[in-house]
Amino acid sequence: MITLPSTPIDERTKPEELWRFLRTVVDAVRELQRQPLAFGKLVTDVALADGVATPISHMFGRRARVFWSPPQGAALIEEVRDSNFNPDKFAVLRASGGDAVLDVVLV
Repeated sequence: MITLPSTPIDERTKPEELWRFLRTVVDAVRELQRQPLAFGKLVTDVALADGVATPISHMFGRRARVFWSPPQGAALIEEVRDSNFNPDKFAVLRASGGDAVLDVVLV
């Protein structure tokens, strides 16, 4: 949690107070950077055709963890792991039971 100085920061603020505040900000940012979703990617309105493997680019340089919203349309959404797409650059989803539109989070 970031604690703000009790008085406004101006030319009269003591250097040690500025450094203490800066350290709390840096610590808070570092903590956020450790969270997986800090570097995630949200892709909205992904359209999946029934039975078609659809690549979604992420460029993480590693296999992404894939989460998706409840689909509009298809009965089933699955992640395809045996596709011709490089998993370090793409996640691949396929709809079954009809076309679908959904939001995808890649982390």
